Amino acid sequence: MKAEIEINDYLSEKEKKDIAIEVFKDGIEQTLFKGYTGVVASAECERIIGNITYDTIYPMIDKYIPNFEEMIKNKVLDFISRDDIWHSVLRRKDVWEQTESPAVSIIDKCVKDNKTLIESKVLEAINNLSIDKQISEMVRETFDELSDRFSELSTLIKIKEEE
Repeated sequence: MKAEIEINDYLSEKEKKDIAIEVFKDGIEQTLFKGYTGVVASAECERIIGNITYDTIYPMIDKYIPNFEEMIKNKVLDFISRDDIWHSVLRRKDVWEQTESPAVSIIDKCVKDNKTLIESKVLEAINNLSIDKQISEMVRETFDELSDRFSELSTLIKIKEEE
């Protein structure tokens, strides 16, 4: 006995596409990962599909926008040369972000790679710091400010006494 089913009566184009993608992912997982399952295999499937997508879309973009790489580079350079973008370029990840911004990652790596140099420079700066000079400057500024306030207060008292 043979039964024929018209799949188009039961599934939309989107559902067929979603099923095809899932079957493709499962096939990659079984073929490439030989039994590995879970998050690692799933992430690797996503990476492979992303690469395939890139290889498919890149030529199409190049066909319709021949100088798109140069346009993107110019836009990026224009964006990072603005003064008001550093809060977004140097942003730390938050609840919605999964990774740090590229600029923050680069800075973190540079700081980590140069930890001993930074520590030595900080210690050198502390050792060369003239605390006496800073303290005397702060005291002088404080006394100058107090002197100004006393002078103003004295003037106000004089005015009140003359009334």
